[in-house]
Amino acid sequence: MNYLFKSCILLLLLGLSSACNVTKHLDAAKGQRLVVKNTLELKANRKIRFSERTPLLYELNAFYKQQPNRKVLGLFRTRLSLFYKYQNRTSGFAKWINKSVAEKPTIYSEAQTIQTARNFEYQMQLRGYLHAHCTFKTDTIGATKMATHYTLNFGPLYTIDSVRFISKDSLVL
Repeated sequence: MNYLFKSCILLLLLGLSSACNVTKHLDAAKGQRLVVKNTLELKANRKIRFSERTPLLYELNAFYKQQPNRKVLGLFRTRLSLFYKYQNRTSGFAKWINKSVAEKPTIYSEAQTIQTARNFEYQMQLRGYLHAHCTFKTDTIGATKMATHYTLNFGPLYTIDSVRFISKDSLVL
């Protein structure tokens, strides 16, 4: 029990010490911004049930081109801090941190945001919503952070009514 308590305290201190402001490493001259949030709103002609919405959102989550950096305990971007702290070091510990723990920053790119919107459209077209359209809106948070809100309009669902196979060979029929 004592070991568990000490480990928790050590992790908390490590998190607090390495959770310094990571946005100070961004290049303001290039207008770099850190992606901190992605949201997706689904709009359809009919009400989408929760049992349909949840798996669809889970499936579409894989098509984001820019995922925000993960937080530890929902508060600190410790993995990002460790990336900046150990990126130029060559010790064995630094290499291990960079390989298994650290996370590269997700810098906002409009081209990747457009590609994400296209990915959502293509996926919905594969599901039968041939006129699906996705738009996005970006919100600047302070001078160094960015949040993106996608709106996916499904349009009408096209389904195949019936299928008939015609063949001159009776064995195929």
